[in-house]
Amino acid sequence: MTASAARTLDKFGVERYLFEEECRVSCPRGYFHSLKGTCDPCPSNCTVCTSTGHCLYCTPSYYPKDGMCAKLECGVGEVADLDHEDCVTCKEGCQHCLVVNPEHCMSCLPGYYELKSSCHKTCPERTFEDKLSMKCARCDDDCLTCDASECYLCEEGFFLSDGMCVKSCKEGFYGDEKQECEPCHHMCRTCGGPEFDDCDSCEDDMFLEKGRCISKSNIKCPDGKFLNGQGECEQCHSSCRTCSGDDKEQCDSCEKGMFLTNSQMCVSVCPLETHGNQTSGRCEDCSAGCLTCLDAHQCLKCKNAFGPLYLQDGKCVPECKRGYPEADRCHSCAMGCASCEGEANNCLSCEKDYLHLKNTCVQHCSPRHFVKGGVCELCPNGCAECDQTGKCSECEQYFFLHKDQCIVDCPKGYFTNVEQKQCMSCHGNCATCDGPDEDDCTTCGPFGLIHYNGKCVFLCPSETYHDGAECRDCDKSCLTCSGPHPSSCLSCRANMRIDVNGHCQFFSDCSPSTFMGEDGQCQPCHKSCLRCSGAGKEQCLSCNSKHFLLNQTCVSTCPGGYYADEDKQECIQCHMSCASCHGHHSNDCETCNSGLLLLGHSCFPSCPPSFFVNASSRACQACDHTCDECQGSSSFCFSCREGYYLLKKSGQCLHTCPSNYFLHSLDKECKRCHPSCKTCKGSGPIFCTSCYDGYKMYGGICSSTCISGEYPIPVNDECTTCDPSCAECKGPGPYNCTRCPVLQRLSEDGRCLPCCGDDTFVDSSRIHSECCQCHEMNDECIVALNYNLFTNDAANLGHPGLVAFTFIIVLVCLWLVIFLFLHFRKRMTIKPIVKLNGYSKIADSPFTSATLNDSLQAEYSDKDESQEEDEDIVYMGRDGIVYRKFKYSLLEGAEEEVEVELEYDDEMQIIT
Repeated sequence: MTASAARTLDKFGVERYLFEEECRVSCPRGYFHSLKGTCDPCPSNCTVCTSTGHCLYCTPSYYPKDGMCAKLECGVGEVADLDHEDCVTCKEGCQHCLVVNPEHCMSCLPGYYELKSSCHKTCPERTFEDKLSMKCARCDDDCLTCDASECYLCEEGFFLSDGMCVKSCKEGFYGDEKQECEPCHHMCRTCGGPEFDDCDSCEDDMFLEKGRCISKSNIKCPDGKFLNGQGECEQCHSSCRTCSGDDKEQCDSCEKGMFLTNSQMCVSVCPLETHGNQTSGRCEDCSAGCLTCLDAHQCLKCKNAFGPLYLQDGKCVPECKRGYPEADRCHSCAMGCASCEGEANNCLSCEKDYLHLKNTCVQHCSPRHFVKGGVCELCPNGCAECDQTGKCSECEQYFFLHKDQCIVDCPKGYFTNVEQKQCMSCHGNCATCDGPDEDDCTTCGPFGLIHYNGKCVFLCPSETYHDGAECRDCDKSCLTCSGPHPSSCLSCRANMRIDVNGHCQFFSDCSPSTFMGEDGQCQPCHKSCLRCSGAGKEQCLSCNSKHFLLNQTCVSTCPGGYYADEDKQECIQCHMSCASCHGHHSNDCETCNSGLLLLGHSCFPSCPPSFFVNASSRACQACDHTCDECQGSSSFCFSCREGYYLLKKSGQCLHTCPSNYFLHSLDKECKRCHPSCKTCKGSGPIFCTSCYDGYKMYGGICSSTCISGEYPIPVNDECTTCDPSCAECKGPGPYNCTRCPVLQRLSEDGRCLPCCGDDTFVDSSRIHSECCQCHEMNDECIVALNYNLFTNDAANLGHPGLVAFTFIIVLVCLWLVIFLFLHFRKRMTIKPIVKLNGYSKIADSPFTSATLNDSLQAEYSDKDESQEEDEDIVYMGRDGIVYRKFKYSLLEGAEEEVEVELEYDDEMQIIT
């Protein structure tokens, strides 16, 4: 076995690492292969790593972050799910909850009331809010709505009397439809209703007749009159048809078109909580909890005096049976939701043929999920696909399928098949193997098998010797050997003999770098050989310093697909996946073969989730920690991790949406509000939540008192014309547009820009240097840099750069005339070239960069017209400046380079 400061290899070229005084082919879990040839421990809480600062997988409750393992820390209203290494959101209002049941609250957030194991913004029915303890205290047994001092609504079968619920009302009172004890008619002692003919018993000086208490004098007054205390018929109040006294609140019935209230008044419009019944001529109660109604079955608005009530199907309910409450009404849930909470897309249960997935209802589960009881459950860790029992059928990158589970390390007797992502069984002769084939053994099984070059054999082959459980190669000088050292020879090769130490030496006393020729004389080896068997450069046995042996030839550097073994001074072939490497293992790659991508020091056919392909290095690089998917760079996200929302225009994943954007929970995106809204809760002009100064909101719409093309000035309530570039606007200047003219688009900064095109736009007053990529729009104007060099004849005439350029052209032409006169014998075709079809600077000023006419040409060449010219070179420097190089030929064999410098100062702009 040979060793160096870099690594330790045995005689067979197998790299080994020192671990607990034992040399191993690979390090155990939690350790990595160090450059010192030892198994060094990974960082704290790390299970798989490539160095002390690069952890790939962590122990439970930890996750990889910046190469180390960070502890999973959850925020307020969240609980750590250690099994899934994620933070689970507690039910609304919970400050702490159980991970097995996030709806089981342990404590509540400020402003929420505790009731058993749940938290409520407002206490439910049969409870009231105890603000001192912040708990929902129970009402009396028969009470539905109450506070600390009295009851306001009783359960069915009980009546409200003096703030308490009673089975029956006391004398002089009756139980009405609202389950309240109301006083009987003043003529009754006891009654079953409010009317004068609803009496059940009378006072001593009265008698009962058909529900009426009649005076013993038995005097009956006509309609419009009543019996007074003197026993006379007296005129009723003018509003009454019949009455029991002369006051307006003593009516017994009303004229047509009027309605009798509970206070015995005749009114044309019934008071709140009642409606006019044309049949009975009375003001009858609306349904429970209703403030205004059309009839007893059709409520228009609910009252919220003692807790929130919501209008649903014409009734007022304390909780929505379907949908979710918002603005005193029950709104429908999103498609597929059977019930929801807070918003339409926050589903609690799903309709038939829909599945529940993270508070949404979907028709198909997303990847890494399986269906269980109508819910999309997450597959076990490492699974890419699994069945309904949670058994894995396909694994993620870095995991391998073994007995329906995805594991990081295959057990003994198996090797990792990276392509199939499976643990494959070793050959029966192997105790352990490392692939890629089943018979690539690292140790052998029973039955006396011996390990040699990855195979298990019964007898050591020729030119090897038996050393324990291994067959080891003899020294190259030996024909046969016995050990314990490779140079302990039993017989030698031709022209060699065994010396006193048992080593094979050449017959002659030839010095190093020579060999015994056929004439018996010492002949020099090739200059690259240290020892050799002949004079040719392909007959080397070992090499001079700083050279390596490759197929009996000494080379200064190993070719592609090989690495230099400093100890053996040999070129050893890389693993088949590597294009270049520093060791023979699959995790020693430095670059990959075609079709493979480098991740760490291993090559894979594709990048794992949350990684992207670096096009220049063909390596997998990690996305930003907020990204679920990214492309082109680590910070340009396509989708976001849980708890983050995508801002498409910048490719960022944000915790909260910026101003002028709203959170679309279904798409998990920050979407832009309508230009007329300052803030909003949905797309379009009808979902504004606040408006700009001078605008007023009507039903979610921000409306201006000004006509189209004008905007309001709040100070003096006047209207002023918008900037000419806007069709409609919310303020002065070109950056406050809310609607654009035809064929233009509204940009992120509020400007109206034209669609990008190939046509040159010339204007005597300005040049449009920015435009919208209309064919790539997705609710956003993608601003592009227009690099066409626009021209304006009037402007060019006064441009000093153009004057200087013209002067140079004249001088060059004059010089060429003299040159042609001196070389008149040479026939040359002289044509103008220099097609300065360059780029213009993108900026607010129309003349920031040089302005040239595309048609201006000054070509000097004797080349054939059909010959293709070299393409211009466009590149960006590290300073953020875009350069364009192009060449023009002055004379045959002479070239001059012209460099145009262009500023590029907007990372979201696109070069067209």
